[in-house]
Amino acid sequence: MLLLLALAAGCARGRLGSAIPGGGGGGGGGGTITPPARASLPPFGPALLSCAAGDGELRADFALPGSGYDAAIFVGTDRANLLATTPRPVAAGSSMLLVPGLALGTEYFVALGVREHGTSDWRQSGLALRARVARPIYVDAAADPQRADGRSPTTAFVELSSALIAAALAGGGNVHVRDGEYASTGLVVFAGTQVCGGFAAGFQLAERDPRAARTVLRGTGGTQLLSVAGGGAEVVLDGLVLEGAGSYPVGLDVDASPLELRSVTVRRFASRGLRLRNTGLAGAPDVTITGASFSENGGDGLSGQGSFDVRVDASVFDANVQEGFDFDDLVADSAQTVDLAITGSRFFGNGAEGIDIDLAAPPFPGAVPGAFRVEIRGCRVESNGLAGLLLDIDYETSPTWRADLQVRECFARANAGDGFHVDADAPVTLALHRVLASGNGGDGIEVSSESAHGLALVTASIAFGNGGAGVRATQGNVPIAISHALAAGNAQGGFVSTAVLSSVSSSITHLQGSPFVGVDASGVVDVTDPALALFAWAPQAYLPVSSQDGATLGLAAAAVPSLGALVELADGDVAMRVTAVQGTRVSVEPAPATARMPALLTVFDAAGRHVVEDFRLATGSVALGRGLAPSGGAPVDPGPFGAPAAAAPGFPLAVAVPLLRVLGIAPAPTEGVPAGDAVQVEFSAPLDPTSLDAARVRVIGASGRVLAAAVSVEGARVRLAPPGGRWPEPFRIELHAGLRGVDARPFATPLVLVMNLR
Repeated sequence: MLLLLALAAGCARGRLGSAIPGGGGGGGGGGTITPPARASLPPFGPALLSCAAGDGELRADFALPGSGYDAAIFVGTDRANLLATTPRPVAAGSSMLLVPGLALGTEYFVALGVREHGTSDWRQSGLALRARVARPIYVDAAADPQRADGRSPTTAFVELSSALIAAALAGGGNVHVRDGEYASTGLVVFAGTQVCGGFAAGFQLAERDPRAARTVLRGTGGTQLLSVAGGGAEVVLDGLVLEGAGSYPVGLDVDASPLELRSVTVRRFASRGLRLRNTGLAGAPDVTITGASFSENGGDGLSGQGSFDVRVDASVFDANVQEGFDFDDLVADSAQTVDLAITGSRFFGNGAEGIDIDLAAPPFPGAVPGAFRVEIRGCRVESNGLAGLLLDIDYETSPTWRADLQVRECFARANAGDGFHVDADAPVTLALHRVLASGNGGDGIEVSSESAHGLALVTASIAFGNGGAGVRATQGNVPIAISHALAAGNAQGGFVSTAVLSSVSSSITHLQGSPFVGVDASGVVDVTDPALALFAWAPQAYLPVSSQDGATLGLAAAAVPSLGALVELADGDVAMRVTAVQGTRVSVEPAPATARMPALLTVFDAAGRHVVEDFRLATGSVALGRGLAPSGGAPVDPGPFGAPAAAAPGFPLAVAVPLLRVLGIAPAPTEGVPAGDAVQVEFSAPLDPTSLDAARVRVIGASGRVLAAAVSVEGARVRLAPPGGRWPEPFRIELHAGLRGVDARPFATPLVLVMNLR
């Protein structure tokens, strides 16, 4: 984890994690791990967490961590244009806003907008939520059942089931539930019903506390505590606790229906916490989840199958026996684009993967292909029994299907398998930007593939102390273009490409055996001496730990720290001193929390006082100015903080910035270029043609000479025609900082693309 920009990014600071020798995940996963009390909880950035409406008013609950930005609530009836409505400013430190004077019988949408101080460009942060302004139906477990009609706080229904029936008969309605405990036996929530808990006795919105987890629905019989089916208008659940007590099977079952889940806790169910099913592919119902928690369930925290548009923000998926979040399969039907976005959430201590997503086509695909848009941003995947994040592209039998995958500003630490693993068996565009992978049992970042040709990007990222490689491309036909990255202390090599030629530029390896395997390297600095000035603050050694007995650690190798050394176990955010060394057994003080074994012991300068890595280049660093620079341009620093729009890997910015990135290249690097053919590089947005010049787009032949390719731009594509009508030799394409989109968005991923001739 990085000291430097974590606070400036507006995030609560989290930690990295353990390193495991030998590499490789697999198997059946591991046991669950309860997060330590000090582990950072979402929201990690500004987020809208809850929204409830009553008679002419609504209340929005939100979180505003960090500083350096303005925030406002936006309310309107058009979800797509909320930021065009009048902003309602909210002060730093506030957590809710009451909005009066709203029209009865109207459904409103609410969003949280943020902007940097001194700017006027509002950007939505978190998810937009719905709230129907209508007179509520009241539920109070302490009410008098003899007077119950649900029409007022003094005549509230005693049972939630009565209110759900009343809402169904009215074609939908607001159900307000007072704090208390309610027995639930397979209740059905009908379309258009919005159930909000967290109310005190007077049912005043101003006194509501949806995050206190005091409105509890406890399973007492049946298969699922709540179920939603039949499609129709969205069901909303807000400010509730669904309690399975370890024996009730399923918390919430959703069959081909839209759902909004806000500030809801789903815990201790014997099977799944939330089960989403749409096996008939009846469109793609919207599922919106914010501020929720899925923990200690006997199967998955969230289990999905079929076609849904899913958006998750500021939520927790901890200590579930299987996956925290599992979609097997997420299906895009013919002519359908499916969206999945998971932002600002934590996946800690699950027995299998933290996040496991399989993308698939239907069994009988139509003539018009389907597509996926997947974004994982600002998430933390820690101490899971297999990989932290697994994205599996499974539509190889339908090669016209496509997916665009972005993983941004996430960190993965101490997972038993890979930190981040993408299995790209079919056509896909893939970018990992500003990610951090530390102390995972397998590779920090792995991209595997089968026969499909493609390209993956890993930019402005860090991988250190992993049991496998830092970054690895394996099998198939998908090389990785790596830029402004750092690999340090990984057991099986830094940047490794075992089946295809990948590229690495403007990057650093530190205390890294086998720094480069199967990669074309340019502007890369390799430092093997811990005494050399390199970073502001970094480990001097990475030692694998095979066992832990309280404060005594068994090291997996003969190297041991000296007495009094400053050390850290599994990046657990605790500075310790070595108090005894006996062979390969080391005692430390204070005793660390229990870590998943094997783990990593990082050793720092004994004169230091903290164990928080700061991978910015030090004053006088041997790496200053040694990155790949454009012809005639200023020197470029290698590593993640030399990249354009640099910020701490693993931490999302409070105000998200759209970035210009490369999507792919045609023909793909592993296909080879016919000697007389042009090459086209596709970007994520239309380019400003004036930003393309001979310094920013260069073609270098295998001999080292500059090839005078004819460069042209059309929209989001750059075309490189061979000089004199024919490529004389294999070549590489250098794309440098300074490229920009027509909307001025910066090019975040300067890189090198290596091309062979067919």
